[in-house]
Amino acid sequence: MKRILSLAFILPLVLTGCSSDDNKGTPEPPFPPLDKEAHYFVMTLAEGKGPVKNGFLKSYAQLPAGTIDNATGNTTAAGGMGGYRQYGDRVYRMFDDNNARSLGQFVFDEKGFYSTKSIAVEPKIAGSGNFTLTNDNQTGYYFEGASPTAIQIFDPIAMTKKGQLGDYTAQIQKLETDLQLRGVNFRAIGQHFLAVNGDKLYADITFGKNQGAQGGMFDGVAPDVHLAVIDLKTGAWIANTAVENTGNIAFVDENPLYYFDENRDLYLITQGIKTGGLGDHSKIARIRNGANQVDPSWELDFNTLFSQVASGKFATIFVEKGKIITLVNEITLADPQSINLTPIWKYVVIDVQTKSVTPIAIEGVTLVETPAAALGVSKIDNKHFIRVVSENKLGFYELSSDFLTAKPSIAIGKGGKPQGLFKVIRK
Repeated sequence: MKRILSLAFILPLVLTGCSSDDNKGTPEPPFPPLDKEAHYFVMTLAEGKGPVKNGFLKSYAQLPAGTIDNATGNTTAAGGMGGYRQYGDRVYRMFDDNNARSLGQFVFDEKGFYSTKSIAVEPKIAGSGNFTLTNDNQTGYYFEGASPTAIQIFDPIAMTKKGQLGDYTAQIQKLETDLQLRGVNFRAIGQHFLAVNGDKLYADITFGKNQGAQGGMFDGVAPDVHLAVIDLKTGAWIANTAVENTGNIAFVDENPLYYFDENRDLYLITQGIKTGGLGDHSKIARIRNGANQVDPSWELDFNTLFSQVASGKFATIFVEKGKIITLVNEITLADPQSINLTPIWKYVVIDVQTKSVTPIAIEGVTLVETPAAALGVSKIDNKHFIRVVSENKLGFYELSSDFLTAKPSIAIGKGGKPQGLFKVIRK
């Protein structure tokens, strides 16, 4: 069982990715049943540089408020504190306590300390351990860098491997030929994006020019982002679709950069065509519930909505009540090493139907840093919180019911930057 360690934390997060669990758009009860116990967790990052994600995960008996010390008490100090993905009352991550790539599940005890159940993955290939679960949270699928053109199956409760859903080498090669692509040296499926809706699995297809550890890292040779649609009952490739004139879907960390609304429509982010996560033609696309194709009648293009910024992108996503909450940069993105470390981003609400954009008025704050591997928006006890990291503010701010204003709720007094806020109910 992990306990408090002595760590020397010095630097902020340097990640080039951006934002949610596979939320189903259903409200959660504010209080657990009488025979169960609720734990609230705050994850903070105190040292982050490249693959190093050292920080704290602390349990609280109630949803915390005011200024908190996240570094002492019943807290765990460890690596792998960049972000998480939550499915029901199970919480997962893609890096272990030593900051190595791994597909792991937190197992919490009655005091909120954790042990880890994990599946080893190829550590040198970006995206290894990227995963998703079925809608009943009983079966999982993941990307294994050692077999990049196959999709793996795992048991998300026991955290054991269960073989392959399928190897899609032939289908990927055929699509590459049909698209007449040149200079492809790395091919993969599900490296950045895996999402399940009913009996369908949506997975991104990588056509990269780099090999080895840099394969699939902002190196796509196709002018569009391509997705495969897989039948989970048979493992068959039933369709492929594309988000046109963009590149670099999602990223290779815990922040999946997609979200299902209450209708089970899937909204997803592409970072754009520039290398290093510098945006340009970043988009939010939609796949309607049950569809095999990207919705051709609807998309958000950063270049169109925010034409005053020469190069930019969307950097988190949450969708509810016909509104999209996202982050957009206020100035042109120029340096991959600083875009997640500098408060140049603003939260906005975009109306799905009208595409009108309204900045969120955050009390005492104008611009913030991106959440990188963390989630920009967390929903707990029917309350919505946004992650705020500015020049002098660290914490979670609660959104108003219309999402247009946010007030301070939880301030991180000790422990680093806010990286996660979630609730688990233990039996």
